[in-house]
Amino acid sequence: MNLSELLKEQLESLSTFSPVGIWKSDSLGNCVYINNRMTELTGLTREEALGPGWLNGVHPEDRTRISKEWNQAVQTGNLFSSAFRFRKKDGSHSWVYDQGIPERDPEGKIRGFIGTLVDIKDRMRMEAQVPEWEGLLTGLLSQIWASISFVDRDLRIKFHNQYFERMLGISSEQIVGKTLREVMGTQNFEQLDPHVKNALRGKPAEFEARLVLNEEKVEGLFAANFLPMVDRGDRTLGFFLLLQKMTQEPLGEKGLFNTQGDLESRMGARTRLLNDANEKLVQKISQLEQAKHVLGTSEKQMRLITDSLPVLIGYLDPRERYLFINKSYEEWFDLGRDQFLGKHIREIKGEAAYQAIRNSLRLALSGAGVAFESWLPFKKPGKRFVRSNYIPDLDDQGQVQGIILLTQDIMENYLNQERMQEKSQQFRNLAKHLVKIRETEKVHIAREIHDDLGATLTALKIDMENLLKSDFKISDDLKDIHYSLGQLVDRCISSVKNISSKLRPAMLDVMGLKGAIEDYAEDFQTRTGIKCKTFFSRKIRDLDKDRSLILFRIMQECLTNISRHSKATQAEIHFKVAKKVLVLEIRDNGVGMDVTAVDQSDSYGMQGIAERVALLDGEWHIKATPSRGTRVKAVVPFDE
Repeated sequence: MNLSELLKEQLESLSTFSPVGIWKSDSLGNCVYINNRMTELTGLTREEALGPGWLNGVHPEDRTRISKEWNQAVQTGNLFSSAFRFRKKDGSHSWVYDQGIPERDPEGKIRGFIGTLVDIKDRMRMEAQVPEWEGLLTGLLSQIWASISFVDRDLRIKFHNQYFERMLGISSEQIVGKTLREVMGTQNFEQLDPHVKNALRGKPAEFEARLVLNEEKVEGLFAANFLPMVDRGDRTLGFFLLLQKMTQEPLGEKGLFNTQGDLESRMGARTRLLNDANEKLVQKISQLEQAKHVLGTSEKQMRLITDSLPVLIGYLDPRERYLFINKSYEEWFDLGRDQFLGKHIREIKGEAAYQAIRNSLRLALSGAGVAFESWLPFKKPGKRFVRSNYIPDLDDQGQVQGIILLTQDIMENYLNQERMQEKSQQFRNLAKHLVKIRETEKVHIAREIHDDLGATLTALKIDMENLLKSDFKISDDLKDIHYSLGQLVDRCISSVKNISSKLRPAMLDVMGLKGAIEDYAEDFQTRTGIKCKTFFSRKIRDLDKDRSLILFRIMQECLTNISRHSKATQAEIHFKVAKKVLVLEIRDNGVGMDVTAVDQSDSYGMQGIAERVALLDGEWHIKATPSRGTRVKAVVPFDE
């Protein structure tokens, strides 16, 4: 069983009970297979989904877009991926993520697509709630008269309100994603650092600090609050940082006592607002964690499938680092999964192999699908002959977000093909040798017939003529018999000449290929009554005898077939010398023929033509049109 048959058998057995939808299409984009899970997700039966029928189940609002994206993938041979809805017969709809990769034959031509369908209803519901929550949080924090920011566990600012921008005097682009030290400055950060560490441990803090901000335009005493944000598992996700410049310097114990009530009242109100926001944020994070669990389950299911396939499957990010590999990848390179993930492809495959595939990777990262077969010098397991497909993974905006790598070790197939080619060459050499032996034997037989039997018949004719000239008296009856015998001898002599000519055309040795073809065409016209014209582009020079004889035999076989089967009234022989090739074409205006009969075992004439063309390392074609005749063209290499 070859690799493709094994792959097909395993896919069919896995897909029946797969928790994800699995489908397959032909090269025209028509669905030819879906599994049980896909019927559940789409609400369609297998019969309804086959061909283009699956599109009828797509939600009307998504159908035009999906049809366009699918047709484009089929025409270009690129990866198909999209999220959309199926509307079921009961009026409900299901959100799915559909992804299909092209299947290619050994020549790189698209044979069809194979893909998966994943239920993303929970993820879409949660994503739909994100803008609502973000709008609520933004509106809430913008109403608080204090600079507020949210800092994650890596101390990078993920969110801030407008007052935070104003206080620092910089734009949002200079804040989001930057570390707290970069935004606040080293001197300010060192004052905050002890409270930052406590906040990351889940401990809130309130204190006063003298800060210098906005290029020293804002300086003074600030009230600072650190409010940790934890999830339901008590894991600290980050903290809110509140900063508010105090309107006056410290007034001493009396002044502080007079303003303490007002400050506590205002900070209490703001703290309550932030606690409400924190509760909503924790709730949202919990929902996102659930979505992450759903996606993790889908990944686990996909890994179960990919690990069962005897194909190396990997995924690279735009920086050419591994994010995913299947079990075949691990076994082939003899490395664990942890030794792959996050590593650059150069580290795994080695410098020599990387340089060999570098241009193909660049093409895939530009959005073009790549397929090739070649020898690659891997660091481990060494030099191998592989078939590779690099498929770009595009996001909703058409940007490449990664590359799917499919690699098959076809070294054994390649070596078998080389062995077959070697055997084929040996058979061709043997066939050439047998043809030479056969033609040599034909020459010998023709010479024997001509020299022996022809000479004997000629001597018999002379003796019969001398008999009439002798003094013997011959009756009229004997004269009639003598005349009949003379006619019979003449026919025998003519037959001997024809047989000798067919076994070895004498004109081929005397006048060369062009003269022999013209002579044979003239004789063919005389014998059959079919007009036969010859056309030569220019004089044929330096054509060896073996090649001339094989081309002559091809022409001879074609004219024989015309006389027997075509019912033609006219035939043409075209011979031309093109760039490094000889072209021999024979045409007729007969009834045509069934070209499928060429490969039948009893089609000895056509098989003889095919064998002779193969002896010259050439190729031949036959084209037949009913009631308009047949054309046979042979093209063979020729180095002038």
